[in-house]
Amino acid sequence: ELTSSAPGAVSAAKQLIAGVAGRPPAEVSDLTAETIAAHRVSPEGQAGMQAFLEKRRAPWLADGD
Repeated sequence: ELTSSAPGAVSAAKQLIAGVAGRPPAEVSDLTAETIAAHRVSPEGQAGMQAFLEKRRAPWLADGD
């Protein structure tokens, strides 16, 4: 899954994991939701969603992936 994920989303997920590691879920749930929402509405997130809905490859995937 990671090899087909959007590069910006992968980077953000790594940063989020580092930022929430070891902290109680109640303390990081808002940050997690806000981060996911921000990336969903980003240009990269919208391009990925559009590709999914149109049943085509995401723009960051090479032809052979």
